[in-house]
Amino acid sequence: MANIHTLNEINNGAPLVSGNKLGDSPFNRYPSSRTELENQRLKYDLDIALSSGIQLSTRNSLLMKNNESFSERVCQLEDEVKELKNEINQKEISLSSANSEIATKLEEIQALHSRVEELEQDVSLAEKRLSEMDSLKRKSEQEYLKLSEENVSLVLAKMELKDTLAKKKDELMLVKEDLLLAQKSVIEKDSLLQETNTLLLEQFSKASASASESKQNEVIGGDKGLEKGIEITSPKTSSDSPYYLFFQQYGIIIDEYVQRGKKDGSRYIKCDDLIVCGYHPDEPKWAYVRYIYNMISKDPRASYYENISFSYIPPERIPSTKTFSPERSKLFIFEDLCLTPDYIQNRIGQFFGNGRHRNISCIYITQKYHKVDTFKRENSTHLVLFNSGSSIQDVSKIVGRYTDDVKGASMVINSYLRKGEFVVFDLTRPEDDPLAIRLRFDTPLNLQKEIEARQKRKKKSASANE
Repeated sequence: MANIHTLNEINNGAPLVSGNKLGDSPFNRYPSSRTELENQRLKYDLDIALSSGIQLSTRNSLLMKNNESFSERVCQLEDEVKELKNEINQKEISLSSANSEIATKLEEIQALHSRVEELEQDVSLAEKRLSEMDSLKRKSEQEYLKLSEENVSLVLAKMELKDTLAKKKDELMLVKEDLLLAQKSVIEKDSLLQETNTLLLEQFSKASASASESKQNEVIGGDKGLEKGIEITSPKTSSDSPYYLFFQQYGIIIDEYVQRGKKDGSRYIKCDDLIVCGYHPDEPKWAYVRYIYNMISKDPRASYYENISFSYIPPERIPSTKTFSPERSKLFIFEDLCLTPDYIQNRIGQFFGNGRHRNISCIYITQKYHKVDTFKRENSTHLVLFNSGSSIQDVSKIVGRYTDDVKGASMVINSYLRKGEFVVFDLTRPEDDPLAIRLRFDTPLNLQKEIEARQKRKKKSASANE
């Protein structure tokens, strides 16, 4: 059975001993004497006092520590209070300055409010003006659309008029050519035809006989003897201006000889179609060329027959190179077109750039070397100078790549040109090639030797005069 204790025993700290067995007398329940009882009680009180003292000492030490920490904290708080007071003083100072700034800002805000009111009034006025401008803009756009429509209609009408005018011009040109041909055929039908045939037979025989003596022809377009026999001269201007011919290919028009009456013989005219582009179709030379071409291509049974054609077109009708078939060889001669507009020059440029792919050769005739653009010069294979003298400036641009003595070379070349000769520059050959510069087509022209010979003659004449 469990021991039973009273609350008084528990609160007084009496030792709780286990109970005795049943039948045993209670241990220390009743002291033997009163003195022992008092001693026990004193001892018990002493123990309680000691434990209480120990507790008090520990609490005192804790309180002392807490007091020290509290004193330190108080010092810290006092320092913080001082700092806070300083900050409060500074804040009060900054607050006063901020209040003054706020007052100035308020004044500025009031001024800005008044300015905003003024700007709002200006904006309202500007909006009114913008609305007026928008209305004017809409009106102007409507007027512009009307004018654009009228302009388009005018442009279309102008284009139609240009086309009609071009057609009329072409018709007039054709009628004029037909009239010229009709006049030629009616007036000179018998006499001119017989004389021309006789002269052609004579000159053909002369050309065949002289083929072994000359390797190449002396003039462009035929043999020199033929030119003299039929009295066809080079074109001249009133001031004997120099001419420059730019070739895109070589050996185009005239072959070296004619083998008439034999199949597979060499052709006299090496191009199938001759097309001249210029503004002077009524010149006698072109009328004669047209007559000769018609005569050669008229009768397929004739021994001199060739399937050739001749045409003269204005620069405005220059076609594209894509319209030609490479099966037939063509020669384009552009005569005195250096002052034509750029769009015509661009059309001519396509023949120098793409003509060789269509079996097309080109000759560009001009009186101004410096007017020829770089593209045509770079795509030319030959350059021919003829007809009177040329300026040193133009010649220097040409011979500068061949010699350093540009002035002497210019004088040599001009001396030959004034004698009626022509000088050929083969641009496909290197500068040191003997055939790079030729007198006519067959005689090499050594500029350095010519310059030295000219200087010797000059010194000799000067010494003779002295």
